[in-house]
Amino acid sequence: MNPETAWQAGRLHSRSGPHRLLFGRMYEDAEIERAAFQGKARVFCIASAGDTALQLAETHEVVACDINPTQLSYAQRRAKGAPPETGDAERAMIFARAFMPLVGWHKSQIRTFLNLSDVAEQMSFWRDHLNTCRFRAAFDALMSPAILRAIYQPQLLTVLPPKFGAVLRSRLERTFAHHANATNPYARALFLGETENQPPPKSPNIRFVLGDAASCLESSPAKSSKHPAAEAASTATAPSQQAPQDPAKNEEEALKDIYRPLRPGDPPTAAHARALTNRLFFDARLSSNGKVACASCHEPKLAFTDGRRTAVGVGKLIRNAPTVIGVAWSPWLFWDGRKDSLWSQALAPLEKVLPKAPRSASCPPGGRR
Repeated sequence: MNPETAWQAGRLHSRSGPHRLLFGRMYEDAEIERAAFQGKARVFCIASAGDTALQLAETHEVVACDINPTQLSYAQRRAKGAPPETGDAERAMIFARAFMPLVGWHKSQIRTFLNLSDVAEQMSFWRDHLNTCRFRAAFDALMSPAILRAIYQPQLLTVLPPKFGAVLRSRLERTFAHHANATNPYARALFLGETENQPPPKSPNIRFVLGDAASCLESSPAKSSKHPAAEAASTATAPSQQAPQDPAKNEEEALKDIYRPLRPGDPPTAAHARALTNRLFFDARLSSNGKVACASCHEPKLAFTDGRRTAVGVGKLIRNAPTVIGVAWSPWLFWDGRKDSLWSQALAPLEKVLPKAPRSASCPPGGRR
């Protein structure tokens, strides 16, 4: 990973200085991971403020990774029972909340809204009392590139969509339309900064690792983690790192064994099937010019993408290369969902016809390998 990234530098802003605590809390629902990994023994997560790792540690062995040593040390203290602290993200939210009265929002009004449990009432209250012209104008200005550039590192802003403020407002409305405020602790944390303190497990089974997530996963032995991304990353290595392997005795049987039911928790593929898949993934001979492999657009060190705005294979494409992590459980493949199985999807790059490349093995526009 680039040593100048905001996460490794440990600062949201571009000024130089020591590593900082970026997140005092994690505002995500660990119940989602619990449901996805039910019955699994070991899971992988980002350490961040430690909340997700601590909640998962109640039922799992957890590997928690973070590239910011200050953030990792804080998560370790949380695991030992230390109270939450205020990070830079929380300070930014405190600053933003100071402007609420200027757009006509008052705490009593916000509390009334947060105590609602009927989503229809919530949407009516939101549109009649909170989603005012003043709020929309102020919020969109606060989320504008000009303001954000003064606060955050430019690298953090490159992935933001146009009209970011409008996108966030739309997501807020979607939340209010589907989840009762009265039972949503994240809404209360967002608007009022009020959070619930939960004691950590008595003996949390967490192994903390300093480093970026991709490197951590790639260095893990195969099958050492039950996270689908971990398994995919840990079984793929660069071509120069691969030891010569004899072809499987029965490659037809190996290909059949690659298929996995589209649900988490199915048995891992056999070793010879993984070995064959690994060879094919890095084999450039499948392309028309003998220079492009699946890994050309899906690099393990880049979370199985290529880091480009639009992919470049044998020919230049019009869409970016999405990650292939977790595709074993994806019911639809390619950006437009035109393939419904890994079998049919894998043939598409070989059959795709591009100008001056009649048998290109590069990804079709928006395709996954």
